[in-house]
Amino acid sequence: MSSTTIPLISTIVLTSNLLTTYLGSIILITGVLGELLNIIVFLSLRTFRESSCAFYLTLSSVLKLIHLLTGLLSRVVISAADVDWTLLSPFYCKLRAYLIEFCSVSSLGLICLAVIDQFFATSPHRRWQQWSHIKIARRLSATLLFFATVTSSPYLVFFELITLPTTGSHACTIINPTFLRYNNDFNLPVLFAPLPVLITIIFALLTYWNVKQIAYRTVPLVRRRLDQQLTTMVLVQTVVNVIAIAPYIILMTIVTHSTLLSNKEINYQIQFGVTTLLCIYYLYCASSFYIYVCTSERFRRQLRHVLFDIYWSQCRRRRVNPAVQIVLPSEQPQIVVHMLA
Repeated sequence: MSSTTIPLISTIVLTSNLLTTYLGSIILITGVLGELLNIIVFLSLRTFRESSCAFYLTLSSVLKLIHLLTGLLSRVVISAADVDWTLLSPFYCKLRAYLIEFCSVSSLGLICLAVIDQFFATSPHRRWQQWSHIKIARRLSATLLFFATVTSSPYLVFFELITLPTTGSHACTIINPTFLRYNNDFNLPVLFAPLPVLITIIFALLTYWNVKQIAYRTVPLVRRRLDQQLTTMVLVQTVVNVIAIAPYIILMTIVTHSTLLSNKEINYQIQFGVTTLLCIYYLYCASSFYIYVCTSERFRRQLRHVLFDIYWSQCRRRRVNPAVQIVLPSEQPQIVVHMLA
């Protein structure tokens, strides 16, 4: 290794750590806050609770929240504190790999179902509109979660905490060659993201075509406003998902099928690229709330209504609630006890 290579590698490593620490922390904090607000709004309003599309989005927000707390949080801790939780516990090594796979497949699948649901909801055919129903959404979601559980279960088996014979250091990695080939040749380039993203793009285009025709059809005003709101939200989210996910998946597919990593300098440069694109990838998990706020004025009004008219008002009423009087039985001396609600 030349004398000029060592400073370059050191710079790359330092930049990668700083990028993960600061940019990753910002994405983590804003993402967790945003997904929590999504869940609160969707569960607080009857309009969303009875909507099949909102049901998919609510479940997706829950899974994205878990994804951020298991995937991105551990990476930020590694960069900021040099503590890798996967090297401290074999159980966490397996659990983290499983949850990342499960949450990614499930959340992308739910977004895919949300777009398909809006395709049915905006369809001119009444028979197809019947597929946009909360009962069907629950059944499809349960089927998807079962599928994701089955396809992710091997990560609990084949991920192990091992000691590398060359360096003596520990690593949390796949130990089965067959499963490694499946992960590199099918799961990463097909199942992990490309397949649901491709299906989402196709139905997003079909939904956009339906939306262009919806003004010419007789649709109840309330239903039209809700469909337009949810359709705009999921279509914009589809575009952001493609921008956030595609570069990382493409690079990882190239890396897993390339011999470039044998060169140490190129290896560190590729790892820097992976780190950068991974931060962008996590924007998929962190951006949905901000997409909804920016694209839907109705969602902004609903957010203000939930936070201030419902929860803030409840908090104020509890603070100014008059004392509750509890009167003890009449055979005893009458005593009045004042309690704060």
